[in-house]
Amino acid sequence: MRRFIALVLSQLVLAIYSASSFGAVPIGVDGKWMVSIPELLAKPEMFEGKRVIMSGFLRDTAGHDRLYLTREYALINDRSNSIELEGLSPEIVYHNSKCDSQIAKVHGTIKKIKEEGRYPRWVISDIEVIYVYSDLNDATGSKSAVCWGRKQKR
Repeated sequence: MRRFIALVLSQLVLAIYSASSFGAVPIGVDGKWMVSIPELLAKPEMFEGKRVIMSGFLRDTAGHDRLYLTREYALINDRSNSIELEGLSPEIVYHNSKCDSQIAKVHGTIKKIKEEGRYPRWVISDIEVIYVYSDLNDATGSKSAVCWGRKQKR
């Protein structure tokens, strides 16, 4: 009986660990995942189709809105440390100074894009809201502002 209980407990621990590997865990009532850019880049399949919250440096480069790991990666346009934001029209970030070149938190869904003759790429799609932060050290989010929300015109 003890072996059976130990076996069941070990399977339960393994299931919980594998579901939340890399430290990414579902949060809140609506089941969004708090995911970092390195976590997503390391194992994107784990988050495909999941609703996520990701933080980074928001910047429009060559007409493509991207969330970069840091400001420095954004300035040199290092796309290997970023993820594209899909479905935003150019006026959202490029023509909106309160969004472009800001520390941001994006709520959306991870999606795999497959194009003929190209490698698949991962994007944040179905974006619900983008928050920008005036103070990186503000853990409470009290100094955040909505830069774009789904109800606004796209």
